[in-house]
Amino acid sequence: MKIITLIALLGLFLISMGIADDNIDTNDFPLLPSEFVWVYGFIPQDAQVSHHYTLLNHHKDTITITELIPGCDCTHVPRAPITIPPGEIYTLPVKFDSKTYRGEVQQDVRIVTDYEPYPEIHVYFALIIGRSPKTVKIDPISTVFIMGKKSQKFSLQNLINEKASVSIKIDHDSGFVVSESNFELKGNSTVEFEISPVWENLPYGPHYAAIVIELERKEKFQLTIPVKTNKF
Repeated sequence: MKIITLIALLGLFLISMGIADDNIDTNDFPLLPSEFVWVYGFIPQDAQVSHHYTLLNHHKDTITITELIPGCDCTHVPRAPITIPPGEIYTLPVKFDSKTYRGEVQQDVRIVTDYEPYPEIHVYFALIIGRSPKTVKIDPISTVFIMGKKSQKFSLQNLINEKASVSIKIDHDSGFVVSESNFELKGNSTVEFEISPVWENLPYGPHYAAIVIELERKEKFQLTIPVKTNKF
């Protein structure tokens, strides 16, 4: 699968930066992210998606994010400065607009802080835009929630006679819940699941999210359902 190549390339880059080294002392990092790499996998064309990285201040002093520098104009992040007290977690939203991209994409956000001697870290995300996996089908491929809409049903169809383990990943902002997050998809079968917004946890106005479905057979791959909410 293409996504395996994409993840491997990211892994090599992280190793070169020292991030993937099991012997590295993470106490040197200014903040500890929930993950350094988020993989959306396959997403539709002209989609807007977002992921929230949680950033833990594991130090005894306050850490200030002085700059957030996205790797492209298509990636949107909050304005700095952002102050994170000791022991606190900041949830960093990173939005990506795919309309000018096709194929494999890797992007990053550079997080600059006032912490010395290691003031910077990067978080990354990876996508395959405008393509669909040939062995599964999701319906619908995206959805929109407005106030009053309580849930959306999806069907996941296995197009080959080989079972897969399925994991549905919900973002760290706790904006959605899923009816079943881990299940087995038998060969040539269809499974339905339901996504529901947690309206009290979602911001007012338009909001973009992503539901990531990870499938594992002999290898793992991901596909993403772009989700838009409009709270008013």
